[in-house]
Order: sequence, then structure tokens, then C-alpha cells
Amino acid sequence: SDWGKFSVKTVIAGVHDDQISYARNLWYLPSTIPPTPTFGIKGHRFMIKSEYTRTSRAASFKWFFQATPFDRLGNILRIKEVEGLISFVMDLYIPYANLLGTVSL
Repeated sequence: SDWGKFSVKTVIAGVHDDQISYARNLWYLPSTIPPTPTFGIKGHRFMIKSEYTRTSRAASFKWFFQATPFDRLGNILRIKEVEGLISFVMDLYIPYANLLGTVSL
């Protein structure tokens, strides 16, 4: 399924006789990357690289949370139990959005 993103932007369309006219544009950013032979990339805009994903159990690492004299965050947020840790690397591609329509205001 396509999990794209719609975006509405209001822009200044022009100035004539000290009157400013505006236009509202509707943009759509698809979730899939359009085929580009230059880069040879297929898939979605947000892709987690599974070959770099690592997991560990709570016993595999020691939790360290420091409190500074200014914010005391380490004392306020007490960690009671750590279930595990996940580390991953991702690629984020942002292709050009498609202009679906314009309305003059």
C-alpha cells in the first residue's frame, strides 16, 4: 500500500498595484521511490538496512544515565527495568513531490 504524504503550501503568487495574491498548492510525496537509473534504488523512502540491525538482551549491557547539576534528569527519570536494545541503520530518500493542484486565493 502507498503511505505517501500530502502537503498544502500557501505561497505568494504575485504583487500587482500593491495587492498581494496568494496561491495554495497541494503536493503529494509518494512512499515509493520513483525508478531512477542513475542511482539504481528501489523501494520505499524509509528503508531499514537489515544487515546492520543489532539486538541485545538487558543483561548484555550496563545502563548509564548521568544527571547534571542543572537539570537533574538522571534523578527524575529512574530506569526500573531494561528489556533490551535495538540498533539500526536506515536510508531516507526524499524524492521530488508531485504538484496535484493549485487554487488562487
